[in-house]
Amino acid sequence: MEKLTYNKIVHKAKELFADCGVANVTMSLIAKKAGVGRRTLYMYFSSKDCLYEAVVAYEVGIIYDTIDEVFKDTSDSDPISVIQRYVRARFEALGQLIQKNPSIRNDFINDLPRVNKIRETFDRDESLLLNKLISRELSKVSVGCDSKVNSIAKIVHIMMKGLEVPIIIQNFSNESIKLLDQCIEMITKSIIQK
Repeated sequence: MEKLTYNKIVHKAKELFADCGVANVTMSLIAKKAGVGRRTLYMYFSSKDCLYEAVVAYEVGIIYDTIDEVFKDTSDSDPISVIQRYVRARFEALGQLIQKNPSIRNDFINDLPRVNKIRETFDRDESLLLNKLISRELSKVSVGCDSKVNSIAKIVHIMMKGLEVPIIIQNFSNESIKLLDQCIEMITKSIIQK
């Protein structure tokens, strides 16, 4: 019952934040729309900021599930295209999140420290997944760069995070996604050729 109530509150808050903006939503309104009392709401979330962080964490979990699916798909044998597919899937999921919730888009542009604090767990988990993906993909071409996998994964992860804000500002234009693909291709090809 507790998890059901928690999820109901998060989903109603997510809808309200997307429709009205975080600043325009009160805890009373969230409690009313979720069908819970204010006391119950405050048992789960001590403030609107805590609730907002839970909403963002939920949405970031969707992004992680998307990239995890790419990791699990082993049908493609070309390392470059697998890594590019991973990056595209990640940015498509991010684009959907931003479209659904303009408040999160605003935070990415205007309050990156807040976003980075909320996404610490995601960044750690994504780094591990990216490390495994790159290790698996580079082993296909047997270039003997196992010792460089950690560095490569860090570079790709830093590059993706660094391009998030410009791509968000450009509303996920084809040109910005093409630039992202070119960066990934350049990194992976230079590694494979060594």
